[in-house]
Amino acid sequence: MADSNFSAQVSAWVANSKAAAEAVFHQAAQTVVEEMQKTRAEGGNMPVDTGFLRASLMASNDSMPTMRDPKPANAAAGSFAYSADTVNLVINGTPLGGKVYCGYVANYANYVEMGTSKTPARLFVTLAAQRWPEIVKKAEEELLQRAGGSAS
Repeated sequence: MADSNFSAQVSAWVANSKAAAEAVFHQAAQTVVEEMQKTRAEGGNMPVDTGFLRASLMASNDSMPTMRDPKPANAAAGSFAYSADTVNLVINGTPLGGKVYCGYVANYANYVEMGTSKTPARLFVTLAAQRWPEIVKKAEEELLQRAGGSAS
């Protein structure tokens, strides 16, 4: 009888631990995307002219989204808006251990990220990705705080 109670406790602990780890993964992935998308005006590295590059962010569990879309010639400043909803749906639907690929489909995204001989590198993806360990730790601390625990 005591053995089955212990087994049930261990099973519950494992399930709770997996759910907590998945919540940290989801939150951290969303935060990296938020950092990538943070505009220069907001203290980030994403330059915004028409908003097309920012709005071209896509997410997938299968492969990196393919660059394909040129910015429309008649695009006016501020004419494109980004919504995190579809990216967050992909992230939140990804199980622990799964893969999330986030990429910009605007065909000039790499030129903005890496720079050219005429423009400086903006590194909005690179700098956000480099913060992954710090972002995971913060997500972990926030989850523990919400659960009433404390980070050690």
